Amino acid sequence: MTETCLDTVTLGTPIERLGVSFFPLFMPGNELPEITTGEDSGLKIEELDEESVETLHASNPTDKLVLVVEGEHFLGGLQNRTVNATVLVDSLSAVEIPVSCLERGRWGNRQKWRRSESFTPNRIRTAKRRGVAQSMRYGSRAGDQGRVWEEIDEMLASENVHSRTSAAADLDMEFSRDKSRAETVEELVKRGPLPDQCGVLVAQGSEISAMDLFGAPHLLAAHWGQIVRSHYVESARPSGQPAPDRALELIRRFGRASAREIEGVGLGIERHVDDDDLIGQMLTLNGTLVHSAFSQKSHEEENPLDPGNGRHRPGRQSFRDSHMRRNAPLTDLDRARGLMAGIAVGNLLGIVVEGWPRRAIAQRFPEGMTEIVARPGYPDDDDLAQAIVIADAATAAGGLNVDDLGRRFWVWAETNGLGMGRLTGNVLALYGGSYPRRLARRGRDGTARMPQGMPIVEASQQAWNGRQAGNGALMRCAPLAIRWRDNPNSLVRESVLSAVPTHWDWRCGWSCALGNLAVAAALRGETLSAEDLLRLAREGMAASLPELRDYGYRADIPSSVLNAVTLASRSSIDDLRFDGRNMGFTLLSLQAALISCWQANDFESGLRKAVEAGGDTDTNGAIVGAVLGARFGLAAIPERWLRRVNELRAGRVSMEATADRLAALAEVS
Repeated sequence: MTETCLDTVTLGTPIERLGVSFFPLFMPGNELPEITTGEDSGLKIEELDEESVETLHASNPTDKLVLVVEGEHFLGGLQNRTVNATVLVDSLSAVEIPVSCLERGRWGNRQKWRRSESFTPNRIRTAKRRGVAQSMRYGSRAGDQGRVWEEIDEMLASENVHSRTSAAADLDMEFSRDKSRAETVEELVKRGPLPDQCGVLVAQGSEISAMDLFGAPHLLAAHWGQIVRSHYVESARPSGQPAPDRALELIRRFGRASAREIEGVGLGIERHVDDDDLIGQMLTLNGTLVHSAFSQKSHEEENPLDPGNGRHRPGRQSFRDSHMRRNAPLTDLDRARGLMAGIAVGNLLGIVVEGWPRRAIAQRFPEGMTEIVARPGYPDDDDLAQAIVIADAATAAGGLNVDDLGRRFWVWAETNGLGMGRLTGNVLALYGGSYPRRLARRGRDGTARMPQGMPIVEASQQAWNGRQAGNGALMRCAPLAIRWRDNPNSLVRESVLSAVPTHWDWRCGWSCALGNLAVAAALRGETLSAEDLLRLAREGMAASLPELRDYGYRADIPSSVLNAVTLASRSSIDDLRFDGRNMGFTLLSLQAALISCWQANDFESGLRKAVEAGGDTDTNGAIVGAVLGARFGLAAIPERWLRRVNELRAGRVSMEATADRLAALAEVS
């Protein structure tokens, strides 16, 4: 196969339904050996003996070759998965296929494997392809799991679909709610591909969005319904249709694009393309096309890994060291800087394994999480970015104001939004009157719209369902400990207020108060016992009433919070499970922080232990990084980690400068 093999492809008359156009593709003279695929292929999918998020075991007990297609969606196992690269499995053989998770909230409750009725939706598939294309630089086919989950969360939110486990499969609920879509899919599936049709080019309105091309008509026919269905998951109704000559030109260009070539997971050769506006891959066998697929990058999907795409913005000027030293001894400044740098180091160390179980991390990183391997080009993740939002808000003369925080979080979500959790997104959608646009996350510049919804306090309370107590408030509140280090009553008040705009649950506010009291003690070179920590929290809460009572708080510490602190005082990181179903629970993250504060021998080993425990690793990393940075100081953070953070955050205000600014305003009781 040459780079111009797709020049033989011809285009048929498109079928348009509800703004989606399907151009039939034909490729005469493409001869392949006997290959089967799909539901009747006999392929068996299993979890590995050493369970892994990003790999599944595929065995072929038949005497034919079996094709597993990039973008196929398998339901069951320990988590739903999608295939990262097209794989041709030899007869009577088995391979390990690279996959990404499409179900964030489940790891366990093992289920029987089955194929989804849909391929992975194109938006999510494109995000997955991005990660695979970047991983190819290092000889891996791993996807960018965090970005895939973000796309799922955003699609679930935009389609108003509730999913208990944040599963992409639940987007199919729309077909039961939208009769026109369901009837359209039923018609097209029943109609099937045309005789000799090998593939399909798909356009949303006038914009070409994707292509799936197979080496033989029966391979397309086996997946026809899944492919069609996947392009009707979103409710958009675009207008227009691309010109056929432009469609054909795009296919030709994809065939000629430069690519990374690698031996296939099974048989054949893979070619991975990441062009200016096209991303996808091909699999060939003895020079003959088996499968090819691409997505066209929209304006919003410009390469997020390109540092020149407008994501990096110049940072503010930092305070002079001489100004800072007039306000605090150098040792205190080193601890404050360690706290802020620790947030970034912990977040970036853990972000590549977010949601992974402990065993999967140990398998992928047998030497442990020794290096920060996050890729450049992204805006700050939510853990890190919201901590900076809190730090900026804390410079106000009177301390935090809930309405002001609501506005600040809205601006962040509109202009950045990377990693934004479901609860925070739901709150801000109510506050803003529509879902935040998350511009920088998509490589776009722009200013935030004015919020048009309800007051932030009402939005926070309404979005809370009485059960959600996520760690999103705890992940960002540590900077407050720098300004109110020596004033525990004020620190409790400010910590609770920092949670209110997005995390109404009282367990979240108590977690912030207790976590920050421990951090403040570390900044002073002290370690509080569990009893002293609880006493200071209780006293601080009582001193801040009746104001905090308006947000549902009272002076008595809830029993669940007491129990969490008590358990932490008697446990180690290894004693608790951080990778279970409650991985994002605020009290679990508080326990990680307290155990690390009480038991860690140094910054590196303490942070690695917390991240390698699995679960919500980027958030726990940020929380534990802040605690250990305050305890051991900036000088104790490995230089290689600090250097990598500076590389990843080039052009943005440094964490150390943010610490300087807060420490200059430090208050005493």
